[in-house]
Order: sequence, then structure tokens, then C-alpha cells
Amino acid sequence: MDLGPRLDPFATLAFVTVTAAFTALNVKVRGASEAAERRGQFESEVAAARQAKQVAALEGEASLAKAEARVEEAEATMARLLQEEEEARTIRLTGELTARVMVPNAPLSSSEKRPPVKSESSPEGRAAPASQPASGEPAGTGLATWQKVTAGVTVAVQLLLLVALSTDPMATGPAPF
Repeated sequence: MDLGPRLDPFATLAFVTVTAAFTALNVKVRGASEAAERRGQFESEVAAARQAKQVAALEGEASLAKAEARVEEAEATMARLLQEEEEARTIRLTGELTARVMVPNAPLSSSEKRPPVKSESSPEGRAAPASQPASGEPAGTGLATWQKVTAGVTVAVQLLLLVALSTDPMATGPAPF
């Protein structure tokens, strides 16, 4: 009987897979954070261009055209930076299977933006705050169906592993609980 070190191919494969997935996710999060930082730094330039346009509108026609061109260029650059950030936050596994990396201070994507909803209780028909959907339920509560399914499958697999690994194959009887 050899008691020296042995290589378990399944354990090694699991370790390599988890390490590779963690490294890939870490690189993706770092890229998304850098893209968000670039966008955040450029937001002040867009605000400055818009302010310069307002000042130019008061000064005259010649400087207004230049300021409008600068604002359009800044907004185009901002749109490009937002698109780059969205691409950096998205992990595409297949055509329909994608995941998004959560980044602090990230803007809402176009699919997450909600138009203002008219509040029935307000007399002037003012828009309800975006944080409160029309249903009255606070935004961001609850899990999506795919998240619930993923959590359920993970719990089931962990319970199966607990049962499978709770016995010692070298022992003569079941493990005491």
C-alpha cells in the first residue's frame, strides 16, 4: 500500500476550474471598474461643455455654434464611454446567456431605466420618483426568477454533497450524526 502523495484528477480539475473562473471574473470586474472610472472622470467635462454652451448662448451666435459642437462631441464621447462600460460589465457565455458584473456607482442601463410614472395621488400629475415603481413596491426588492432557480439548484447540490460526503467509505457503518 502506497501512502505517498497521489493526484486526484477530479479534485485537480475542480480546483483548476474554480481558480480559472475566479481569475476571469476578477479581470472582468477590474475592467468594468476602470471603465466606470473613465466615464466618471469624463462626466465633469460634459458638464463643463454644457455650461460653456449656456454662457455662449448669452454671448452671441458665433461662440454658440462652437459651444454646441463641443457639447455634441462631448455627448458622443460620453455615449461611447457608457457603451464601453456596458460591454465591460457584460459576460457573454452564449448568444442568449449573459451575466452582468455589478460595479459600484454604475449608471442604469437602458433596459433598467424606467420612465417617470404619473402619480394618481398628486394633484398636478407630477411624476413619481424613479425609486418607487407604480406598484408601490420599492425598486430592487426581490429576486429575478433565474436568480431564484440558481439559488435553489445550488442549495440542492450542496445538500446532495452533504449526504454523499457524510459517510466514510472506509468505515464499516454509517456515520453517526
